[in-house]
Amino acid sequence: MTGSCVNHEGHPPVTAGSWMRSRVWQVGAVIGAWAYVVLLHWQNDGLWYLGDSAVHAINGAFWWDFLSRLPHDPLQFALSYYARYPIINPTAYPPLFYLIEGALYRIFGISPYVPKAMVLGCLLAGALYMVAWIRRWISEEAAWIGVLFALQPAILIWGNAIMMNLPSTVLVMAALFHTRCWLEDLRSRHIYAAGALGVMAILTYVPSAVVVPLMLGVVLVEGRLRALFTRRVLVVAGVAAMALIPWALITLRWASGHRRIAASMGGRPFWELASWLYYPETLPRMVTVPVLALVVLGVFFGCINKRWRPELGLAVMWLAICYVWFSFISVKEMRYVLLLVPACLLLAANGTAALLEALRSMPRRLRWAPGIVLAAIVLVHVPLAYAVKVPRVSGFREIVAYTTGLVPNGWVFYSGDYDGVFAYYLRAGDEHFSRGMVRSAKLLYVTMIEPRFGMRQNVTSAVDVRQELQQHCGCRYLVVERESQDNIPAEQYLREALRGEEFRLVRTFRVETPRVRNVDIYEFLGAGPQPQEFEMAFPLMGDGVSYRIQPIQR
Repeated sequence: MTGSCVNHEGHPPVTAGSWMRSRVWQVGAVIGAWAYVVLLHWQNDGLWYLGDSAVHAINGAFWWDFLSRLPHDPLQFALSYYARYPIINPTAYPPLFYLIEGALYRIFGISPYVPKAMVLGCLLAGALYMVAWIRRWISEEAAWIGVLFALQPAILIWGNAIMMNLPSTVLVMAALFHTRCWLEDLRSRHIYAAGALGVMAILTYVPSAVVVPLMLGVVLVEGRLRALFTRRVLVVAGVAAMALIPWALITLRWASGHRRIAASMGGRPFWELASWLYYPETLPRMVTVPVLALVVLGVFFGCINKRWRPELGLAVMWLAICYVWFSFISVKEMRYVLLLVPACLLLAANGTAALLEALRSMPRRLRWAPGIVLAAIVLVHVPLAYAVKVPRVSGFREIVAYTTGLVPNGWVFYSGDYDGVFAYYLRAGDEHFSRGMVRSAKLLYVTMIEPRFGMRQNVTSAVDVRQELQQHCGCRYLVVERESQDNIPAEQYLREALRGEEFRLVRTFRVETPRVRNVDIYEFLGAGPQPQEFEMAFPLMGDGVSYRIQPIQR
């Protein structure tokens, strides 16, 4: 029988292009791409980003220790915790990620793979939102471009780091998705999801406050400005503001120095041309060449054909707001502008949809061309993703295990860039707070986040170093990275002191990091008794601010 439109099971026949429009196939491809990314970097613990990754990983443990005690003096509790593990930073970053992280630590134990799994979960959610967005507003077939979210270089790199950039990016994407859904039906409950996700983004990472101008931008592009002045919107905005006020007050009280440095003390202030060139120069390293080519197509077809113009306008607005917002912040890195990736993918989806439509006007014998082109666009990203180099650090867990064997219930001195990674693994195995770490960067000198922002030296010679270690440290064993911190005078004095007779090299460990290769463990034969309290300076809290602190006890 000719003209049949169903198969023998009563379902529509599988045609050459049906897989291209299938939501099931697209979701399956997203999961497959995500699993591929997970397997590529299965052994990377996500602590590779110098300093911040370890802080984000340990803050979850701090917050749940805090909640389990609910101390009457929160400041004193934080200081005493810092005295034992001087890498926590509970007020510089909002607590949402850490509260979830801490809850999972209670279930699975303290392991870096817990927060890394959280970041990878956000990566999966971002790809699914990307597919949903493109299916809804561009083209069902072009939604395959959403699969590529997981395979873009910037997403691959920061999706394998314990950092807040990718989770906050996905929360902003989700907030914008629900904002646009709400604009289609102002009576829908999407406005509540948009408001909640926007607040969650800011409570994950403060620069994600860009979500507010982005949401306003979506409203303006859609031409629904009057919708902002309804009672529901005002109530949602008011509740969102109230939810953010407590953290804003904490930030103003305890983290104003951190914010000031991040905004204005970096190497590229907004009044310099370099500030406005940085992110355009960075973008080609964030997305693949095929996606950039499709972005050009998307802009071209959006300019010549009004059918593709709405998404062009929205994506350009998205790119422009993010570009201006983050260019004003003087500290600049690729990770800050991950929101440029989904905007580029929207333009790429626009170009893909227009390209597939053009291919269908070709002779009938080339009816397979759209499917071949779409499959090629997706599959070429498999080797491209494999080629992306994600940094990794390893070997520090073994150093912690070795020093634990040397001093099961004692303290260890640490000098080097990766003191945070060492401290994290030390805390992970210290359920009863019987161990601790003294940082060179607190004992021998102090900095304003980093030496480039401000530094004060506490020693002026190798003799001073020996005195500080003997009188104010109490550590018999010293862990020293051989290749790092060689530009800081206090660290040079330390390495000079280590050549003296009072120090004995016990063992050298090989580690894997972008810079450091060797970590030496020394025994200090002249070590003094463990201090009952430490004098610590906190320059970010104000000039001359310091506290005498007793380390926390279980």
